[in-house]
Amino acid sequence: MRSLQPGRARSRRSGGRCSCDFVEKNTFTTGATYDVTNATAISSDPVNNTTVGINVTPKIVFNKALNPITVNTSTFNMYLYDTGQYIPATVAPSANGTEVTITPLIPL
Repeated sequence: MRSLQPGRARSRRSGGRCSCDFVEKNTFTTGATYDVTNATAISSDPVNNTTVGINVTPKIVFNKALNPITVNTSTFNMYLYDTGQYIPATVAPSANGTEVTITPLIPL
């Protein structure tokens, strides 16, 4: 366990008033190793290169949780295969972070 204490509490006395600056003590535990492997898509619904209806909501399942900050329309998107036109959509991770749902904002 490591303890991080960037400074000490100080007090200043000036004209009968006292101001105090307090520094919070933060404690954290370091692990033996880091998981630096990338997440891998293990399944999708519908499967890749499938003809779909106009109201499909694709879902991609990964082998481990994704960082929710990275799940957005810059990292996950849909486009029409024949024209390359991007489809406006919302992107949402599951509660456990292993699934991403892409919801088109227009009929396909």
